[in-house]
Amino acid sequence: MGPWSIPGVGRMAMVTDPQDIPFYIMRGDSDEDSTAYDRSGMGKCNWNELITPDQDAGDALYRHIFHWSYPDVMPMGPIGEYRFIAVGEQTFGATMRHSGEARHPGWRFYFRAPDIEAAAVRVAEAGGSVLSGLMDVPGGDRIIVASDPHGVVFGVVGPGAAG
Repeated sequence: MGPWSIPGVGRMAMVTDPQDIPFYIMRGDSDEDSTAYDRSGMGKCNWNELITPDQDAGDALYRHIFHWSYPDVMPMGPIGEYRFIAVGEQTFGATMRHSGEARHPGWRFYFRAPDIEAAAVRVAEAGGSVLSGLMDVPGGDRIIVASDPHGVVFGVVGPGAAG
């Protein structure tokens, strides 16, 4: 979708990367820094994960457009590397190669919850499904990957048992 404006909000467009994975780009109307992303904000997007069939091509595109860097990797066995994404000193997500499993390539967003076990229960109560997890991740958090009643996949991240 070509660029369009939302008065008082900003200008945006929906585009795709070389693997046809859609994403929005946006420029807000304000020159102030956005507060939409907050790694510790409850209910806010906490982590962004790109699952792509061509990790090298995807990473190159985002590096070129947004000046992202990939400062660290975590080996993931036969599916390759989990490459962390950063802007400046802030790491905000990672990319990984699509393993060919049932889940489709694309961006997955993780939202912060104060209690990951309670979040897993609420997903089921609301008609969604927990697809994987409860899983410990580096840094002391735990995650679930879930879907809403329409099959849209998302993640939830919260403090681990000691958190």
